[in-house]
Amino acid sequence: TLLAGFAMATPAFAGAKGDALADAVQIHEANKTLRESQRAVRTAEISLVKLQSSQAAAKTAYENAKTKFDAAKKAAEAAKKAVEDGLTAYLGKHVNDKDFDKTKATAEYKQSEEYKSLDKANTEAEAKLKDTDAEGKTLEKKAEDLKTALDAADAKVTAQTEAVAAAKAQVEANQRYLNALRGVNPGGETKPDQTKPGET
Repeated sequence: TLLAGFAMATPAFAGAKGDALADAVQIHEANKTLRESQRAVRTAEISLVKLQSSQAAAKTAYENAKTKFDAAKKAAEAAKKAVEDGLTAYLGKHVNDKDFDKTKATAEYKQSEEYKSLDKANTEAEAKLKDTDAEGKTLEKKAEDLKTALDAADAKVTAQTEAVAAAKAQVEANQRYLNALRGVNPGGETKPDQTKPGET
């Protein structure tokens, strides 16, 4: 009976050791997966920082280009209005003249130094809007292209921010799984068999 009991206990003991070993392997793999996911988070965060730097540069470039375009556009509008206001003022002075003729008066004003000066400023202001840079782009086109580049940079940052969040969520999931395994096998590691050969 004693021998029979020993014979029955031995497979059970061996089975327990096998389960403990399986638990240890699972915990080891879960630890490895957790570390890999943590590295993935760091890599994703580094990429995000680089993209944010590019985004900041794109924003600065766009804002500078837009400021130049807006200033040139405002100057052109002001110069055009100055010409119109000058003509209106001249006609206003002579509208009550005997034999006033608007067409004739307009032609006379256009011969004046005032008109020539205002018209020159207007022409130069309009030319600034139409001028192109080394790439053949006007101020408006350059601002538009830089806005497109900024939008693309914004989209990349948004996508990478989501990627970082997903990577962090994966770390949390891996950590929960590891904690669950350690709950089955407290301590996180299976202690090796301390029984020396020859001992019972």
